[in-house]
Amino acid sequence: MQVSVNRQNFNRITNHLPQECYGLLECMHNNIQIQTQIALTQLSILEGLQESMNLLLAKVLLGSKTIVNTLCEFSS
Repeated sequence: MQVSVNRQNFNRITNHLPQECYGLLECMHNNIQIQTQIALTQLSILEGLQESMNLLLAKVLLGSKTIVNTLCEFSS
């Protein structure tokens, strides 16, 4: 009798597991898709920031050369 009760419990549990597992897998899949979208957005932002920093650095370096050239010309 104990074996049949365990078998019934096992059958009842295993009948629900596939649906629950598919639901969990679907949630995990959706979560990964959302995380991927967030990561791609963050990467795009960082690339834009890098480009802005490069432009700013170029302007600063160009500006400092201009100032140095102006000072050199003035002192000559």
